[in-house]
Amino acid sequence: MTHPKPQKNRLLAAGAFSIFCFVLVVILAQCSGDDEATAICSPAVVFTGSDSIFYVYDGTNRLAEIQIMDGKTLAERYAMTYAEGKLTQCTYSFPQVSGPDLVTKTFTFTYGSNGKPATRTYTYGSFPAFETIVYSYDEKDRLTQRVTKSFDSPIMSTRYEYNGDNVSKIYYVQAPGDDEILGAELLSFDNHKRFFAGSPDLTLVETYIFNYEPSVNNVLTMTITATPGTTYGTPFSYTFQMGYNEQGYVKSIHNVSSGYIFPIFTFSQMNYTCR
Repeated sequence: MTHPKPQKNRLLAAGAFSIFCFVLVVILAQCSGDDEATAICSPAVVFTGSDSIFYVYDGTNRLAEIQIMDGKTLAERYAMTYAEGKLTQCTYSFPQVSGPDLVTKTFTFTYGSNGKPATRTYTYGSFPAFETIVYSYDEKDRLTQRVTKSFDSPIMSTRYEYNGDNVSKIYYVQAPGDDEILGAELLSFDNHKRFFAGSPDLTLVETYIFNYEPSVNNVLTMTITATPGTTYGTPFSYTFQMGYNEQGYVKSIHNVSSGYIFPIFTFSQMNYTCR
């Protein structure tokens, strides 16, 4: 039988209990704040209007698939393959009503001594590889150049200049023998990381397959004078409006400028899974 403990110094005990509760609340609040500040969040689904994109991860939080939905129908799929902890291949396919997916594109990576992609090879269907992109980096391991080759012959290149962690200017060589031209100036950024920052694999896919410029933060204003293959007589100016969730991740990006070029991925609602 358990005996009750003596009820001595009740006022002191009550006061001590109150102080303990206050300290506990403060500690829990700090832990909660720290958890929110340090939570790692990866995109789960993004809504772009009538369509949506789902990001699927495996049990180790590696990106397994990107699923593009047309309403409730799975319309397109990017599937990832890994070896020795690195993304080595990504296939783009159209799911079929019956039978395997129709694979139309395959992207294959090799890696350099810095652990970053050295080349990305692109094949279409069952045809031989005809396009390879070769990547260069600076002493800080920032991506500085993409040289696109077709059957081993350079056909165009993209070069990045930086201001701190973010790209300040983008240059293009649009065709063999052409001079390098200024394509874009990225004028201002927010202080939030980009929507894919919580997933290293998705960061690689966005940067090396979808060819996002490799800034750490989100561009707010920019001007465009050229894109690969096209030069514009008058620069286009763009301003983007960002929305953020409670963890500080981007939940929406809207283009508030007029123009028919779409230089960055915009969306109305991004949902995340945090861990």
